Formats: sequence, structure tokens, C-alpha cells
Amino acid sequence: MRFVHFGAGAALLALLPVAASAQEDEITEALDAARSAYEDGDIQFAIDELDFAR
Repeated sequence: MRFVHFGAGAALLALLPVAASAQEDEITEALDAARSAYEDGDIQFAIDELDFAR
């Protein structure tokens, strides 16, 4: 029974870098979109993207 729990725990730990990487990509994309929107003069969209990234 211990091996089953250990295996499940190891599988979850293996997925953590993938989840963190996906979250970082979403944040980077939101920041890039905010900067682009700001440069285009769309301040409200830039603020919305910054709020999402936060």
C-alpha cells in the first residue's frame, strides 16, 4: 500500500514543473499583451492584462 501512495505522490510532484511553466507562460503573455496594448493607446486593456498577470 505504501508504494501506491508513493507512486501517486511522485506523479504529482513530477507535474509541478509543468504547471508552474504553464502559469509563467500565461503571465508572460499577459504582460506582453499589456505592453502592446499600452503602446497602442488601449489603456483599459493594458490595465486588464496587468490585473490578470497579478
